[in-house]
Amino acid sequence: MSPTERLDEYPEVFRRPDPMPWDSDAPVPVLWQFGERAGTPLTDFNSRALVRMRGEVERRNGKGSYFAPLIQAIDDELFSRGGL
Repeated sequence: MSPTERLDEYPEVFRRPDPMPWDSDAPVPVLWQFGERAGTPLTDFNSRALVRMRGEVERRNGKGSYFAPLIQAIDDELFSRGGL
């Protein structure tokens, strides 16, 4: 681009806004937060593993409610599988 070009002469591709991930309607996956599998979506684990992981999160949570959203996400995933 030469310094004499005007901004309104930009190609069409620069006139369109870039798509942003937060503008998407796609659900954001909940990720496992601990150990070697940290960053893995909960949907990638089998149900037995999720039940075991839920127990681990409950122990880490103790009497607080810090991990309540993660526990709820595990419960939702297990419920969506209908106990399978």
